[in-house]
Amino acid sequence: MTRLLTLLTIALIVSVAFAQPPAALQTPGLDTDADRDGLPDGWHKYVAFPGQAKTAVDAAVKSEGPASLRVELAPATRCAVSQLIRVTDPGPYTFGCRLYGTKAPATVQTQIQWFKTVDWPRQIALVKEDPASPAVTASEVWTVVAATGAKPDDADLALVVISATSPKDGPASVWLDDASWRPGAFPAPLVMNPSFELDLNADNQPDGWGASQYGGGFELVRDATVAHTGQASARLTGTKDHGDRSCYVQASPLFTPPGKVRLSFWYKGAGLSTGIMHLLTPAGVQKPGGGIEYGVMTFTPKLSDQWQKFSQEIAVPDEAKKAGIMRVDIILYQKGEGALWYDDVEVELLP
Repeated sequence: MTRLLTLLTIALIVSVAFAQPPAALQTPGLDTDADRDGLPDGWHKYVAFPGQAKTAVDAAVKSEGPASLRVELAPATRCAVSQLIRVTDPGPYTFGCRLYGTKAPATVQTQIQWFKTVDWPRQIALVKEDPASPAVTASEVWTVVAATGAKPDDADLALVVISATSPKDGPASVWLDDASWRPGAFPAPLVMNPSFELDLNADNQPDGWGASQYGGGFELVRDATVAHTGQASARLTGTKDHGDRSCYVQASPLFTPPGKVRLSFWYKGAGLSTGIMHLLTPAGVQKPGGGIEYGVMTFTPKLSDQWQKFSQEIAVPDEAKKAGIMRVDIILYQKGEGALWYDDVEVELLP
């Protein structure tokens, strides 16, 4: 999501809204269009040039409530819907929605951008852009996507954005419903591309995952011929003269510390499967006593040629709960010889 999108969206908002923004999300159900402009009341639209998009409140498809917002996208189009919210209290916030798609799906992201009032409604200034959520591909199951952000001290406005993007090779439609804005950090999904399905840049690597190897003799690829569910998995192959280790790794978004964190995945194959999940501070933030790690969970599941499920929990230390914000990173290793597959990775936050 580009700065240009932000500035043009703000220009649109300021041109039509002279009252101070409300302190709550307007029309969170995305289901009411009193002025019949094709958008839910309180929401505004920006379409990146030269794309084309149509929006409409659709009573035929919905997750909850009477309707949802349908977004129809021409090929290679990005369309964003957004609104401003007045924010006074500190702390992290979460903005999200549900999405649904058909055989021509779009990808959807949410984001929070922070502004301060300079001279309302003539001028507001960008203070900070928090990272967008992972890009989630719409499917025929309603799915939650949510981004988190921390209010800067000098910000008093949050721009909440839902951005839908179509593929380059064809049009797409997506339905959006159940938008939500709440205090706390509850990002979704916690794992991007958990089933290794996406490879949008066609580099034979699963999007959202970093591939690393220490010493030669390893091959790490997205395998579209083997899967526990869906169409693909991650395959890590060690040759006879392999080096020390290879792995796929991913860091989660920030979230409010729960009582426990559970990691689950499916796996099969040969070699040596091991892994680590670190409980960490936000990037660039040290604990009061120094360091960035609150805790660590290690595992070495036994291998076979049949798919098996691994699941293990770790308690979140009080130190992390006191800090109020944390993240995890996941490392899935192949340290041996042969082909090892991972699929359907899940991180759950437990009481």
